[in-house]
Amino acid sequence: MTLTVFILDYQRFTNIVRFILPKLLHTPFISQIILCHGSYEYEWEQDPRFPRLEENEVQIVEWEGKQIIRIQDPLNEHYQCYRRWIWIERLHKNGLLKNEILLTHDDDYMFYEGEIATMMSLWNQQKGLCICGSGGRNYSAPIKYRLRAANGPCNIAVGQSMLLSVSSILDACKQAEDMKIPPEILFEDDIVISLLVGKGKFVHYGVSARKKTLPSPNARWQRINHIQLRNKTADWILTRLADASLATNYPPHLHSQPTIDDTPPTSETTVPQSLTP
Repeated sequence: MTLTVFILDYQRFTNIVRFILPKLLHTPFISQIILCHGSYEYEWEQDPRFPRLEENEVQIVEWEGKQIIRIQDPLNEHYQCYRRWIWIERLHKNGLLKNEILLTHDDDYMFYEGEIATMMSLWNQQKGLCICGSGGRNYSAPIKYRLRAANGPCNIAVGQSMLLSVSSILDACKQAEDMKIPPEILFEDDIVISLLVGKGKFVHYGVSARKKTLPSPNARWQRINHIQLRNKTADWILTRLADASLATNYPPHLHSQPTIDDTPPTSETTVPQSLTP
């Protein structure tokens, strides 16, 4: 079984090109790496492998036997980290995801050797619907959101590193659309996705994977109201899940993507002909 890794890039591209990407390129069971650029910081490196892309452009290349997809993503201002799930849904819709299992990967750490393989092993053992390599988080009364890492069953996974199926992501994205979740709730994207995937239950699995911490200016966990925002999001999602479970006839909604186009512009001939501009 091979794996797709989705890297969310925002103003920390040096971490990616010098540390994260070399490590992932030498992991044999990773066949596809997606770089979702939220800025143009990659131009500062003056690396010929990273030419400038236009907004919403998708570039597909092959490096060292692995497929690399680069995206120039303009959605950060409106969706912040939730933009990663929008693009996963969009890429799947256009047949560009190679694998059913996907690992999210932020731009402020890199895994030590063997840690991703351990997460894959836990996935194969069906330890959880999502395997969180940052240790999971628990949300329950009376304390609600707990910042302490949960190693074992948990109901919230941390978006920094979430290993889960693409099908579960698509289901969660559809629920998010049906619920008409406001942007300020979507901003805490890992809470939204993990609670929707698991229906709020303790069905995920946290593991404290060994990582090398990389520079992370303006990290979200440093916000003075971080816990309050996490609790607000979890409360919102869990309340809507409870309301939906009590409804005898949950109103149907058409599945649509009003904020993104159906067809991403691409810049490589490796894209199927029907997707080229």
